[in-house]
Amino acid sequence: MMMVNAREGVAQDVRVRDHVHLRMRMTEWSKSFREAYCERYRCPPARFETVAARKALPLFVRFLRPFILILDPGHFQLDFELMQQVGDARSWSEVNAVLGAFKSNNKLRGGFWRNTVKWRASGRRVSHLVRRLKGEPPRHAG
Repeated sequence: MMMVNAREGVAQDVRVRDHVHLRMRMTEWSKSFREAYCERYRCPPARFETVAARKALPLFVRFLRPFILILDPGHFQLDFELMQQVGDARSWSEVNAVLGAFKSNNKLRGGFWRNTVKWRASGRRVSHLVRRLKGEPPRHAG
């Protein structure tokens, strides 16, 4: 479609922005991920971080968890922080921002056991937990 003048182009840009803004508002969830998770799995909200962080760990790390905690009681602190922030999320854009920050935090503060051996929560598993309750993330046209 050819634009006749700049004024029509501006009006078209505004309509596109309004449409995108409306679509983003519609993808916001009525409940936070924590609320939806606790309702679905009958988990007390006070235990959400612990329960959800455990589900985000790879299976072999779940078995090693008691031993890891004996050796390093603070080892899973980043994972609890991740689940606290994901629990507050009300949209996929918030979840993705938290997962990006988690990835950066692991690189900066993770160390050998978290980065090389992967004794930590998996961002992919967290996405899968959210997807199970909230559906697929919206696809961006482009």
